[in-house]
Amino acid sequence: MAVVQTPEERFTDLPGYPFEPRYVTIADPEHGPLRMHYVDMGPSDGEPVLLVHGQPTWSYLYRKMIVRLAERGLRAIAPDYIGYGRSDKITDRLAYTLEGHVEWLMCYRADGSARFVGHQLMNGSIGDRSGTFVIEADGEFSGTTSKGDWRVVPGTGTGGMEGIQGDGGFVAEHGPNASYHLNLTFV
Repeated sequence: MAVVQTPEERFTDLPGYPFEPRYVTIADPEHGPLRMHYVDMGPSDGEPVLLVHGQPTWSYLYRKMIVRLAERGLRAIAPDYIGYGRSDKITDRLAYTLEGHVEWLMCYRADGSARFVGHQLMNGSIGDRSGTFVIEADGEFSGTTSKGDWRVVPGTGTGGMEGIQGDGGFVAEHGPNASYHLNLTFV
C-alpha cells in the first residue's frame, strides 16, 4: 500500500496561514514511517493547548486561534491527522480507522505514559432536568490504563442544566471495562 505526500507548493500563500511546516515521523508497523505535520506556535515553556481537528478538515481550521493563543503566552499545537493537510496520506482508504488516528496522535513519554486533557459535551436528563453541559477530563495514560478527573466547566449548563456544578473521576482499562463517577449539584 502506497503513502503519498501533498506537494508543498499546494500550501504556498494560504490566506492567514503563515506557519512554518513541522513534521514528526511516526513508526507505523503496518504502513512504515509516516510524516505527521503540526503547527507549534508560542513560547516553548508556555502551557500547551492541543487543537485537534475533526473530519474532513486540518490545522488550517485553527489558523486564527493559534495566533491568539500564542499572543496570550500559550503554546498552541495543531497536528494534521494522517491523511489530512500536510501529513502523509495512505492511498488505501480502509487504512483509516478511529483506533489508527488515536495511535497516530498519541504522544508518549519515554516511560510509555501520556498526559491528556479533553472536553465532552454532555446532553441528557437528570431527574426532571434536561439540557447540556461540558465536562473537562484531565488525566494520564499508562500501560493499558487511562485514569483521571472530571469537572463541570463553569457556566456551560443550558436548559435544565443551568447552574450545574460537579466533579468526579474515571478509570478505564484497555477494552470494554471502565469505572466513572461524577458528583453533581445545582446552584
